[in-house]
Amino acid sequence: MRPPFRTSLPAIAVLIATAASSPSLSAQNGAPGDVARLDALFAEVNTDSTPGCVAGIARSGLPVLLRAYGMANLETRTPNTPRTIFEAGSVSKQFTAAAVLMLARAGRLSLDDDVRSHLPELPDWGAPVTLRQMLNHTSGLRDWGNVVELTGWPRGTRVYTQDDVLRVAARQRALNSAPGAEYLYSNTNYTLAAIVVERVSGVSFAEFTRRALLQPVGMTHSSWREDFGAVVAGRAQAYGSVDGGGWRLNMPFENTLGHAGLLTTVEDLLRWNANLESSAVGGAGFGAEMAAAGRLASGRAIPYALGLEPGMRRGVAGITHAGATGGYHSFLGRYPERGLSVAILCNAGSINTEDLGPRVADLFLPAPPPTPGFPVRATAETETRDVSAVAGLYRNARTRMPVTITALDGGFSVNGAAPYLPRSATSFGSADGSRQATLLPDAGGGRGELLIVRSTGDSTRLIPVAAADTSAAAVAAMVGTYRSDEADATVSIRARDGGLELRMDGDRAMRLEPAYEDALIAPDDGWLFVLRRDMEGRITGMSAWIGRSRDIRFDRR
Repeated sequence: MRPPFRTSLPAIAVLIATAASSPSLSAQNGAPGDVARLDALFAEVNTDSTPGCVAGIARSGLPVLLRAYGMANLETRTPNTPRTIFEAGSVSKQFTAAAVLMLARAGRLSLDDDVRSHLPELPDWGAPVTLRQMLNHTSGLRDWGNVVELTGWPRGTRVYTQDDVLRVAARQRALNSAPGAEYLYSNTNYTLAAIVVERVSGVSFAEFTRRALLQPVGMTHSSWREDFGAVVAGRAQAYGSVDGGGWRLNMPFENTLGHAGLLTTVEDLLRWNANLESSAVGGAGFGAEMAAAGRLASGRAIPYALGLEPGMRRGVAGITHAGATGGYHSFLGRYPERGLSVAILCNAGSINTEDLGPRVADLFLPAPPPTPGFPVRATAETETRDVSAVAGLYRNARTRMPVTITALDGGFSVNGAAPYLPRSATSFGSADGSRQATLLPDAGGGRGELLIVRSTGDSTRLIPVAAADTSAAAVAAMVGTYRSDEADATVSIRARDGGLELRMDGDRAMRLEPAYEDALIAPDDGWLFVLRRDMEGRITGMSAWIGRSRDIRFDRR
């Protein structure tokens, strides 16, 4: 392992341009039409009885519009202002990636280092997991938040720390997929990356980023949530909506950083976006390197860079990211061709900034061009094709989740979504041209697999499966206790009200239903459990498939 950084950070200092003093961010009032259109998008929280948001628009690095909506604190009746501090959720990831990149540019590490060279506590998964793969979410690492849910104590119910996350990662004996094989978002990547920054720099992650990034950029109102219980002057409280109306506090209840945890303001985020354009802090090409799309081992580009999501909006290239932690929601985007930057921070958990952020950008972008995709042309021969043989129950080869194919007039739907229409004897296309499906022949003459390819190049195989055996004997055979060393969790499957339920520590329980042969699903939570049998057909264990964590092994006791 390379020697640690000294606290003076001399190698980083040369990457910070001496002329990097931030421009004044005194926003102008903005055109009346822009203000009215922006206000309309936030009307839901533009009251004195709801939490709300702050939105900022910058042009060519300088803000032209800053608007605050709703309340920062419902108890003290304190309103949000343009300088209110919020938590940035996953928008924080780009700062973690930037810290790693700064160290790489200073020669202290390489993005292609095996993470185990910095975190030897992690097991050997059979192939190196590189820092670049972690920052691109192509590492295959399971999401630690999903794993700890199996203990009965999900995030928000107990205080997790950086050390906890490292221990969770160290217990995993397998990955979701081979490193570089697939893009799958996982917070573990960025929590571990923050620990790598600490070990290489020799100072805390918060201190390193403060001195190498936040201060030089001029983000004077930004810091990290190192202690969730610390008092932060000027911070909005986060809220979640309550069924039937009203709000309750929903503050982050953990001491984990890297994947989230940045406390900041809209003005500071606009400063950061301006720096990614200028690369004043970081050096020539810094912003471009941050925004360069990652690639799989196959060479195919993915829609993720270094903590950023490059893409297109209304025919304009954009670099964006949304986030959510507790009741804090966020969005940060820039559209260099238009000199446009958009920052949104909210303390209302009901606001979906992943949807709202692009809609705010739309106010300042041109009308959308036609959507490209696969051409869909039905012919007289295919318009009336009988596809009833395709209908039935399948499982997703990646996620193992059940999929229902329903025959329609001349086509079929997948889980009731928009139909696929015939294109040839064995291929179908979605009406919007974004997906095509190909029937793969089955050597035994039964239902074949279905290969779905998206216009992005990503593909999914659907594999035919048999329906579950729901007889009393089959259901009773599933009852038992199961232990996972990977999750450090013991769960039980019990009979209840004529069905089954899964019980965990913390007195947490969830209803289970048959999904397909030897698979149970928790329909209210989206969890899947695939049973494992020995040569005699006895159930010996199961694996859990939860969100961004797949195939977590449980052995039957």
